[in-house]
Amino acid sequence: MRKYILFFSLLFLVACSEQISGQHRNYLMNEDWIVKEKLEETKYELNMPEEILVNYDASGVTFFRDYQNQEVTKYIYLLKEKDIEGANIKAVIFENDGKIIGGYGVLSSWTPGVFNLEEKERLIAENKINQ
Repeated sequence: MRKYILFFSLLFLVACSEQISGQHRNYLMNEDWIVKEKLEETKYELNMPEEILVNYDASGVTFFRDYQNQEVTKYIYLLKEKDIEGANIKAVIFENDGKIIGGYGVLSSWTPGVFNLEEKERLIAENKINQ
């Protein structure tokens, strides 16, 4: 019986990890983030008004301008890291033609709430996220 439980546990882990793209996992690991699970995948034409682009620019997320009016796929992942209130942080990764074009993090307990994924150390130093 124990062998069956172990087998099905491993099968479940493999199935869950298949949902997370290896390319996405590596992209996030390069910035020292750990993926917990995939939450969402959406394909659409990127068409953001200037006001929204300016807000992303202010947060250090600047890749959107290069892909305006092009089809992108947005992936949302729950990360293992948590904010200071104990909620998991999310990462959003965008692809165009199967290539990662950029991403950002979402920190619901903080305003503006969106941050460049390269800023993990700064967020830890400013006590926005737990180490």
